[in-house]
Amino acid sequence: MEKQLIIAIGREFGSGGHEIARRLAKHYGLLLLDKQSLSAEMKKENLLDIEVSLTSASAAFSPMYSNTPTFANLALQQALFEQEFAFIRDKADKGSSFVVVGRCADDILSDNPNCVRIFVLADQEFKLGRVMQAYGLNDRAAANRMRYEDKTRKTYHNYFCKYKWGDSRGYDLCINSGKLGLDKTVSVLIHYIDTNRA
Repeated sequence: MEKQLIIAIGREFGSGGHEIARRLAKHYGLLLLDKQSLSAEMKKENLLDIEVSLTSASAAFSPMYSNTPTFANLALQQALFEQEFAFIRDKADKGSSFVVVGRCADDILSDNPNCVRIFVLADQEFKLGRVMQAYGLNDRAAANRMRYEDKTRKTYHNYFCKYKWGDSRGYDLCINSGKLGLDKTVSVLIHYIDTNRA
């Protein structure tokens, strides 16, 4: 039986982290779990028993509301994400291999020796260019979108996890995709993963 491989990708908005995760999943022939596919997988297995989507529940951590989850939303938020975390842990405990984007996987799978925890960052210009192109935004709107998305991710991650979002101590490798470009970043990560699996 092939050795388990789990790749947990944290990322800054616009860094290409999700695309990198998709390419790694394709390269290794693994299931890709992100916010949408994870919810779909849980519903398929009848494990998502709260009738509110994970996306809408994330509003409790949106900087549009506040930097701190509101008491009214907290119980729902906790229940939804605890279900999600339990699902990810269960898949890992059963020996499944997969790539997971975000979802605090760097923290909840930190004790799994077969999990490679990666954080993808990039310089401002690189991220700005990608966000402008992807969403058809001008530079000011793109910068605002980046701040909003990263603040939401940071607030959510920091609430649930031991290490702060982007803190290198919480990852096995942090990589600047803006310095290498996406193709070379993926190549470097494949080399790193394969070397560590040997």
